[in-house]
Formats: sequence, C-alpha cells, structure tokens
Amino acid sequence: MEALTYYLKANLVFGVLLGTYLLVLRRETWFQARRAWLLLSPLLAILLPLAPKGDATMLYTVELPAVVVGPVAGSATSLPWSERFILIHAAVTVVLLLALGLRVLQAWKGIRRDDPGAASFLGHIRIPDTLHPMDREAVMAHEGVHVREHHSRDVIYYEIIRACAWSNPLVHIALRELRLVHELIADRSAEPLHPDYRALLVANAMGTRSGTLMTTFSSTNLKQRLTMLQNDRPASSTRPKLFFILPALILAFGLIAWQPASEPRPAKPATVFNGNDTPAEFPGGMEALVKYLSTHVKYPAAARKDGTEGTVHVGFIVKSNGELAEIIVKRGVRADIDSEALRVVTGMPAWKPARSNGKDVSSQMVLPIAFRLD
Repeated sequence: MEALTYYLKANLVFGVLLGTYLLVLRRETWFQARRAWLLLSPLLAILLPLAPKGDATMLYTVELPAVVVGPVAGSATSLPWSERFILIHAAVTVVLLLALGLRVLQAWKGIRRDDPGAASFLGHIRIPDTLHPMDREAVMAHEGVHVREHHSRDVIYYEIIRACAWSNPLVHIALRELRLVHELIADRSAEPLHPDYRALLVANAMGTRSGTLMTTFSSTNLKQRLTMLQNDRPASSTRPKLFFILPALILAFGLIAWQPASEPRPAKPATVFNGNDTPAEFPGGMEALVKYLSTHVKYPAAARKDGTEGTVHVGFIVKSNGELAEIIVKRGVRADIDSEALRVVTGMPAWKPARSNGKDVSSQMVLPIAFRLD
C-alpha cells in the first residue's frame, strides 16, 4: 500500500472514531469507557487500513517502481509530490519525537524538584509541604489515581501518535479530551475526601495556597470538571451507547475499503503467481522500460497547457506467453493523461512472463507512470 494512501485512510478511520466519541460519549460519566475509546481509536486507525480486502481469487499484484515522463524525459528517480510530502512529514515527525524525548526527560527531572505545585509523572508524586492537611489528602488521592492508572503513559502514547500524525488536527483534539478524562477520573476519587472539593479546584485555578492539581503534560478544563462533578447520572447509563462502536467500525472499514465499481477484476485466473519466484519483466529490464516510456509517451497538449501533473496507475495481466491483457487504469489523473498512458502500455511488446515452480505463469502488474512538467 502506498504510504500516502495508508496515511490518509488511517486518518479517515481515526476521524470516524473520534467523531463518534464526540457525538456519543463526550458528556457521559463512564469515564473509563471514554478513556478506553480514546486509547483504542489510534490503534484501530493503524490496523484497519491493513486488513485484507477484496476477492480472494484475484491474481497477486506486483507494483513496479514509478516511471517519470514529461515533455523532456526526466529521471526515473524523481520524486512525485506525494513522496515529497511523506518525506517532509517524516522529517517533521522525527523532530517532534526528539522534542518529545526531551520533554519526557525534563518532566522526569522536574517531578523530583521541590516546586510549589502538585504533580505526578511515571509513578512519582510531588506534593508541596505548604498544603493544608485537608487539601493535602484530597490532592494526594487525586495524584495517586494518575499514578495507579498510568495516566502519564497514556499521554506519552498519545504524544507519540500526535508526533506521527501532526498534520491531523483531530489528534490534537483527542489528546486534549484524554487529558480531561484523566482529570475527571481523578476528581471522582478525590472529591469524597474534601468537604468542598469544587472550591479547591477553583482556588487552584486562581493560584491560591490550595495548590495545583496537575499532571505532567496534562491540561485541565475547570468548567467541564466542575460540571461533571455536579452530574449525578450513573455510569451504567452510558453502556447502551457503546453499541455505537459497531456501526462506527463498519462505517470506517467501509470508507477505506470502497473501490470504484468500474475497475474490472480477472474472475478465473488459470495460474496464480505467488510472488516467491521470478516476476514478469519488460524485455531488457527496468532500464529498457524507462527508455521505452520516455520515448513513446507524448504529454497531452491540454494537460501541459493547464500545468496538470499526476501519476496514472495502469494495471494489466502478463499472460504465460508474455502477451498483455486486461489493460485498465486502476487510478487515473484525467481523461487525456489516462488515455495516453493506456495507449503506450497497450502498444508495448510482449513481456518476459513470470515463472513459478519452473513454469511460465500469468501475473498481474501495476505500472505507475508519473507525468511531470519539471
């Protein structure tokens, strides 16, 4: 699967799951269910696009390296815009992961310093000595929940996801929601230990002697926390809404599995190439294929005038006798560019067929032809 296509599908799945959370669970009091949904959503977004799809009788596909063509023949190693995007995205991700590593190190050192604020991080709790004994008990209970339930690990996990998907604003929203859920879980345990826990939260927000209730990397939302403390609805009322998980997953999987109905598939391949032997090859190899395309492809005049570029993925069957069959555009750019790619592939000489178990066999190929003006 192409890297950009996979990235887009993963973000689409994540968007469906987070959208379901915001619509269905955001105001519910079963905080652990909300936490689980937020933590599982990135994993499902990563795994669902990798799930096998399609007809099991299809021929195995060999996707060739992209060949760049243009008014002046370019190098076969030129990077299309999609690959440039992935490289830039990966570079930013590396920088963000390094920055995250520094933030974790700073937090690890900071939790051991004698600072005035209450905090917890990776099993360590810091409580200032200046707290009133009543406040101290509630603050200790609050931070103890963060430690026992490993909330710092949740946040680091999500920070890694955010570094890898920094271009998706929904990940930032999800991380903010997760931090809020952590505070709501801790508030529920600490509230019974203080006669006026809400006043303690307000005092914390105003910076008075009551101290702060923070965890490293976490962000708090005082208004929502106070609202949830006043919400007496039982957590069990949330359970029926968890049935929305199934339609959300079906919708997400359906969106990423959709394919245009116009793409024909070979129904009864006599022999299937399993990819473990010798794949089909253009006469003379990849270098000869690049030369052939560079010589025969004519950049459509209208597309050149409009400045249109793109990559046409042409699929075809290399039969056991080397002839090409079922030549189709699997993913196109626009009609004139697609037609030119089809014309050139249709006019190709016979290929050297794939071999499996010492025999010539049919195999399915995908040839990306990148039309570039620069």
